[in-house]
Amino acid sequence: TKARLLALLVVVTLVLVPTLALAQGLAMPCRFYGTVTADGVAVDDGTVITATIDGDEYTATTPSAYGASTFSLRIEPADGVTYAEGVTITFMIGDESAAETGAWESGGNFELDLSVGEGSGPGPGPGPGGQGPAGPAGPTGPAGSAGAAGAAGSAGPIGPTGPAGDDASSILPIIALVIGGVALLVGGMAMRKKV
Repeated sequence: TKARLLALLVVVTLVLVPTLALAQGLAMPCRFYGTVTADGVAVDDGTVITATIDGDEYTATTPSAYGASTFSLRIEPADGVTYAEGVTITFMIGDESAAETGAWESGGNFELDLSVGEGSGPGPGPGPGGQGPAGPAGPTGPAGSAGAAGAAGSAGPIGPTGPAGDDASSILPIIALVIGGVALLVGGMAMRKKV
């Protein structure tokens, strides 16, 4: 039994060790494709596109299967070579550096348009826009609730004095004096008659 167990361990080791070593050395390729322009115009057929990652170079030429002035480049590391995820990939169009870069991702497949010269790379953002025309007036909203009563206003100016009316109160004392005088006169005459 010990001999059989030892033989089994040897067989498993011989199978697993090469398999693990092979698996560690393999990496899924990363692919880039897109258009290629120089100074805003298409490049000639056969223009060499070079991708450089960690000092390793991978090349393709235009046109690719996608048409004129396009490229398709497959970055497939050699056995035992690995790249860190996200490491920068630079590109050359002929002998000029492209404005764009990529990032390594095992098994990735990215569209990346390459350019050099005028008009390459991302352009500036839009400038300030002018004021647009006024929009149509919206519908009238419902009436709001009544507000609180305001404070009392200040007193107005005093009006002019009106015309004097008939003063009946000034006549009454005179009438009373006349009646009183008549009464005294009549009383005095009556006393004289009795005497």
